[in-house]
Amino acid sequence: METSNIIDLARREELTDALTDLLRTGAQQLIATAVEAEFAG
Repeated sequence: METSNIIDLARREELTDALTDLLRTGAQQLIATAVEAEFAG
C-alpha cells in the first residue's frame, strides 16, 4: 500500500473554506468572551 501526503489541488478551496470557517468561529467566540468579561467587570 502506498502512502502519499499530496493534497489534490482541485480540493484546495474546500480546505481553505474549512480553515476560514474554523478561524472565524474561533474569533467570534473570543470576541464574545471578551464582551461578556467587559459587561461582568
